Amino acid sequence: MSKGLSNKMIAIELGIGYQTTKNYVSSILGKMEAGNRAHAVALAKELEVNVKVNMSIKSLDLDKEDLRALLQAIRDCEMSTFPEKKIYVSVEAPDMSSADMTDVLKSIKPPYDYGPVIYKYKGKEKACPTCGKPNPLDVSRCIHCGATLR
Repeated sequence: MSKGLSNKMIAIELGIGYQTTKNYVSSILGKMEAGNRAHAVALAKELEVNVKVNMSIKSLDLDKEDLRALLQAIRDCEMSTFPEKKIYVSVEAPDMSSADMTDVLKSIKPPYDYGPVIYKYKGKEKACPTCGKPNPLDVSRCIHCGATLR
């Protein structure tokens, strides 16, 4: 709505039905107590409405250099599109060593000061006593919250 798109164009862009789009727009207007779309957009900007987004990219074909290139592309896009916003990146890489993951992280420019968080699975991790999230066995501080691991 903030782009000034019609319901039909929103439906096409989101890949949903026209009637579904109309229902969503009506619901948004009602919940925001907005008289029209422009009012809803103005209220959203005033309230700085943000949403939580979780995105997943899966591949069995990426090696260390592919992962590095993918994370750098995400970082470049993030910096050019949202320079003032913090975006956290999480990668499941069960077959990559902690040393390789650290190497990938250190290669991203400009460096992340808050992520990306890269972690492993398949029983090769220990849970943080503070946040409960998994960490590689060879780290002494939680890669998610910074707590000391036992």
